[in-house]
Amino acid sequence: MRSPIIDLFICALLLGVSAAPGLAGPFEEGEHAYLSGDYAGALRLLQPLAEDGHARAQGRLGTMFCKGEGVAANREEAIRWYRLAAEQGAPEAQFNLALKYDSGSRTTADYSTAATWYRAAARQGLAEAQNNLGAMYAAGKGVPQDFAISVKWYRRAAEQGMISAQTLLAWMYH
Repeated sequence: MRSPIIDLFICALLLGVSAAPGLAGPFEEGEHAYLSGDYAGALRLLQPLAEDGHARAQGRLGTMFCKGEGVAANREEAIRWYRLAAEQGAPEAQFNLALKYDSGSRTTADYSTAATWYRAAARQGLAEAQNNLGAMYAAGKGVPQDFAISVKWYRRAAEQGMISAQTLLAWMYH
């Protein structure tokens, strides 16, 4: 015979499991739609949040405009959304904005601004930004060439398991 306490525990557990999907908010639902390839649904859920200042929703909209997912590809609109999120401290948006400046996707490359945004994301621990900032210091792109600082950033990315940073770090030591 089972204890009433065990029955109560099982009931609570089942209620918790069945309620879990209801705990997701609009951003999580929008992100799920995006990751599932439902770009129209993602846009419907994320755009109001982004317009209300939700940094992660703004960053996701930036990606959607960048890639033309559920919207017409629009480089300037992507940059606008990335900037809004980046200014709120969202590291992925800071990184994506840096990529735009680094690659010249705006019109012409602005390496100094790219380095500023890479640095912001790198300081928050984003390995890709640390790696790219290391490359900028190694090449003297937008920052003074400084191999010691380059090694510092490569090492931080490498310690997170980023293979390209590990390779570049080894090359720097070589």
